[in-house]
Amino acid sequence: MRELEEKAKEDEAGLERKQREKLEAATSQVLGKLPAKPKPSSEVLNLERILRNVVKLKNYSEAHDIQERIQKLQKGDQERWEANKQQKLAYQQTILMKKHATELKAFQKKIQSKIEALKKKRALDLEQLLQKYQNIKKDIDIQNALELKKLQRHSSSSLNVSTYSPKPSTARSSTRKKTKEESPISQPSGN
Repeated sequence: MRELEEKAKEDEAGLERKQREKLEAATSQVLGKLPAKPKPSSEVLNLERILRNVVKLKNYSEAHDIQERIQKLQKGDQERWEANKQQKLAYQQTILMKKHATELKAFQKKIQSKIEALKKKRALDLEQLLQKYQNIKKDIDIQNALELKKLQRHSSSSLNVSTYSPKPSTARSSTRKKTKEESPISQPSGN
């Protein structure tokens, strides 16, 4: 179980690393598709053409005003372009992050289902082992009970046999006298 959890953590870390690399690659791709600077607007191009003509006419004060307007327009274009670039980038990142979150959830769900399946298998194995133990214990208890009954039957029948002793015939006992050594029950000596 612990091995599976450790492997899952390693795989999850690998997946997250792979996802970060994909995110970086997608970010570079989006940035690579966009130009380094924004294209000048038609208004800026028109003002630049007018500026060249005004400079040719040596009207420098008007040229300076036009130059300031061009710079304002370029600054606005640059800001819009940056905002647009950030928006595209954020959109791509959001899509990719949602995809990654889905992948990660699916991975975690898969790992969780493996852990649950392993837990169920272990519980089933434990239950089977417990059942096997109980069956063997029951068999041993039955065997012991049978042996005990057999032993009790045998001991009670041997007690009956030992209490039942036929009387020796009088003819034999008269011909032979029993001595102390021959007697089956030895008497304790009075020493």
